[in-house]
Parts: sequence; structure tokens; C-alpha cells
Amino acid sequence: MILQSLETPGRRNRVKQQPELVRVAASPKFMLNGVAVSPRGRVFASIPRWTSLAAPSVMEAMPDGSFEPYPGDAWNEWRPEAAARDSIVSSHAVFADSRNNLWVVDDAAPRVAPPVEGAAKLVKFDLDTDRVSRVYPLGVELLPKGAMIGHVRVDARFAYVTEAHHGSIIVVDLESGRARKLLEHDKSTRASPSIVPVVEGRELRRKTGEVPLLHVDLLELSEDGRWLYFMPLFGPVLRRIETKVLQDETLSEAEVAACVDDVVRVPPLVPERARGRAGRLALFPRFAGPPASHVQRRRVAGSAAVRSIQAQDIVSRAFVRPPSSEEAMRDLEDLAAPVKQRECPVALRMRRFGLESARPLSMKGGGK
Repeated sequence: MILQSLETPGRRNRVKQQPELVRVAASPKFMLNGVAVSPRGRVFASIPRWTSLAAPSVMEAMPDGSFEPYPGDAWNEWRPEAAARDSIVSSHAVFADSRNNLWVVDDAAPRVAPPVEGAAKLVKFDLDTDRVSRVYPLGVELLPKGAMIGHVRVDARFAYVTEAHHGSIIVVDLESGRARKLLEHDKSTRASPSIVPVVEGRELRRKTGEVPLLHVDLLELSEDGRWLYFMPLFGPVLRRIETKVLQDETLSEAEVAACVDDVVRVPPLVPERARGRAGRLALFPRFAGPPASHVQRRRVAGSAAVRSIQAQDIVSRAFVRPPSSEEAMRDLEDLAAPVKQRECPVALRMRRFGLESARPLSMKGGGK
């Protein structure tokens, strides 16, 4: 798995400079699925027990290029039949917030099997003390049979978690601990059945010939916390919704769905997403990585965003040939025309929030 910090040069030169890759850490034994970098520069990786039950679920990159289990106690030591309340069964993703906390999404599904009952949760680590400060259980009322939780983003009061099997966004009140799911089965969170992933030259299908649909999975908050951007794993449309809408429990499902904006079409290349210093949301197509799971940084003149690429996850190999940097950026530019908005009704906006109507967002413009 590769972690890259992408320096964003001026518009004219950003696709002309080849990135420099610097290895940060490597794990020859375990598969990495995600990376988080704390405000103080500590690097963490989620290492789910999808391929090995011996995986420690979360690890931290060390200065010598190795990985060590994090936090290095019983939280890393779950085994089948063991209690799961105070351990991470299988971390799907990690996220470091601006307040120096590390958030771990425990999908509780080792070997990509049905999850361990009652074990799915969101775990908050205080990186100042390296101790768990709170656990947020994600119960069956949020995660029905087949549910597959994915990624998380956090603001000052709420956490937002994607669920890719049924297609929903789980909103967790970090003060009360209450959680609810929104936009389940809404077309804004659904994958397109017209997109057929290609893995090493072959279409990704089940034995029945059916194409697996991976619904809303990727998400990112705008720099000011006003917008939550989200999309299915393979696209084809990046969407956004105001976080105030997600936080308002008085809104009906239909009212929430009406406030989703289509932002931009993206190529079906399983993009990763990151937010740069200027608040611009960047999308980077994934490609197949090297055989050993490792972490690298990429340097290009300018300033910083983050990209993660799975070395062994088959989804990260979802096209015949890895695109070059120039090809990837050209694809994004070609597909960056704004698409038709589904406007949140003006009366609803003015009555509840007094917000202006959303405007289409282009990848070529700002994100505010």
C-alpha cells in the first residue's frame, strides 16, 4: 500500500512534473488497506484481518521503516471466539483528525466473512496519551445483514461513516453516542449497474455473472466542514450534501435526499480522495501496487494532499493498465464539467438554515 503526499504546483505545470516516491515503511507479512497521518506527522495504517487472522488491525510506521502494532496492547490481539468489546476485530479504515485523535472503523468482518455479532464500532484514540478515549458501537439497527462499513470523517460534533452494501451514510453524534443512517437506498448513494470493473483484464463478476455493486464508500469533508462529499467506489458521480442537513433530525428522508447536489462526473477508476491546503478536493485514480505492502510518499513541487493505494486489494487493480499521472489528470479534466444539480428546495433551505442555493462545482474551480 502506498501513501503519497502530493505537492500541488500551479495549474499549468501540475501534470508535467513526475512524482518522486520515497518509501516510508513496509510490511512484508500483512495487507494494508488505508493510511492516516496525524497533525504531528505520525503515520498509521489499517491492516484488516481479511487475509490473515494474525494481522494486528492497526499499525504505526516507525522511523526505521518498520510497522509496529498500535496501540500495542489487547486492542490488537483479537482472535476467533474471543470477546470483541475491547479489541479491534478488523479495521477497515483509519482517520486522523485535526485535534490529534485517531479514529478506527472496525467492520468486525475477518476473512471478509459475516461480521462478529455486536463487534462493529468506531474507536477513538487520543494520540496524546495513546489510549482509547471512547468507543461508539454500530448496532444491527444501523448495520443489517450484509452491511459493509467503510470510511469515516469527523467534524467537531459528528462522525460520518459510509456503508457500501445497502448504500447509506451513518451519522454519529459524538456527544450523545446516538447514531442514525441516512440516504439508504437513495439513488445518490447507489452504484451504477452499468459500470463493470475490470480486474487484470477480466470483468469482475460473481459466479452467477452478476456484477457486484459497491455503493457509497468514499467521503470527504470540505475544509470549513459545511459540505460532505461522497461517492460509490467506482463512481460515476461525486455528490455533496450540507452537514447541517445530515445533522437535523427533524428532516424527513425525502427532505434529506432532496438536498443532495450532484457535483461532477468522475471516471470509473476507483478514485481516492484528499483535500489540499486551499480546500480543493482532489481525486486520484488507484492502480496496482508492488507485491509487498508498503507506504511511500510522493513529492511534487507545491504543497500537500494524500493518496493511498492498496497493493493487494483487488479493487485497486480495477483496470487493465495503470494510467500515467498525465492520463489520470487529463481524464479528470475531460470529465470535470458540472452535472445537473438536484437542488435542495429553496423554501426548505431558507426556512431551516437560511442558506443560499447550491451552485454547481467544477473540478476546475474552488470547492466552497
